[in-house]
This record gives sequence, C-alpha cells and structure tokens, in this order.
Amino acid sequence: MNAGTAAYFLGEGITRDHPLTAAQRLRVYELYFTCLRGSHVGQALDLHGLAHMVPACLESGDLAPVWEALLCCHRLKSGLPASVCARTGAVLGGATPAQEAALGDYFLALGLAFQLLDDVINLQGFGKSLKTKAEDLIEGKVTAPVIRALMALGAAGDAERQRWLWGQFGVPDSEREVGAMVDLRAAVKRRCSHLQL
Repeated sequence: MNAGTAAYFLGEGITRDHPLTAAQRLRVYELYFTCLRGSHVGQALDLHGLAHMVPACLESGDLAPVWEALLCCHRLKSGLPASVCARTGAVLGGATPAQEAALGDYFLALGLAFQLLDDVINLQGFGKSLKTKAEDLIEGKVTAPVIRALMALGAAGDAERQRWLWGQFGVPDSEREVGAMVDLRAAVKRRCSHLQL
C-alpha cells in the first residue's frame, strides 16, 4: 500500500524535470490532481458495483440509467487517466488549449473503449493467467455485456430470459450458471444484432 501511495507523487517530477512556464506548471498540477480525484471515484464506483440499480431499472423497463452509470465509472476509472496523460503531453509540448482539449477528448474515448472491451474480453478469458474466463460473472459483477444483454432481452420482449439472467446474480456464486450466462449473451447478440450490443 505504501508503494502504491508513494507512486502518486512520482508524477510531480515532471514539473521539475522540464523547463515549464508558471502557467504550464499550474496546468500540469490541475490535470494531475483532477486525475487522482477522478480515478479514485471511478474505482470506488467500480468496487461498489451497479447491482443496486438494476431492479428499479428492470421494473421501469428502462436500463439507460444503469448503462450511463457504467459509462461514468469507466470514464473516470480508465478514460480520465488516459485523457490526463494526453493533456499533460500537450501542455508540455506547448499545445493550444483547443489542441489540448481535442487530444484529451480523444484519449478519454480510447480509455472508455478499452474498459468496455475489457468487459467483453472477460467473458472469454485472456491469456493463460491474465483473466479467468467469465471472472466478472463468477464474482457477480454487473458489466457492459450484462447490461446490454438485459437491454436486448427487454427490447425483444423476452421477459422470461431477462428475469433468468438477472436472477443468476441473486444465487450463491457456486450455484451461478456462468456457462449458460455466457451462452445467453452470445445468443442474444446473434438474435438482436441491430441493437448495437
């Protein structure tokens, strides 16, 4: 924990290792602390999870709020650090504010895309030891594929399979039918390809 906490202060070295104007130094500090605050909030949201939102969303038939909450979490946790790194590079390179913003927005989108792809890759596993197949489902975590599958089942009028899928999150981990959950996601994707899963 101490090593992780000490790493927070390594970025400050940028301001000493490069000849910066006072305005550049201030901007780097602003970006750096924005990143620390935002990424910690994103990680806290990720640890808290989204399961508490799903029942009300299913009841209303509108899963958009839980989807937007997931995107917010991913933007803060993964998009913001990527954006801040790009923006800091822009500041160090003497970019205009508009150039800095454009680069930051682009890397924010890349960070978000990375995290969404990570959610999808998790269903299949990755490498021999990097990710266990369906690790998020095993742990009962509500991720992008789960939300999109719930949305697609709702849009297709398949309330029975939607209830079954969500019901899997209420059973003990050892009893959860993870393989069937992964297979359902694939079946929903084939049947509802027009829904941009």
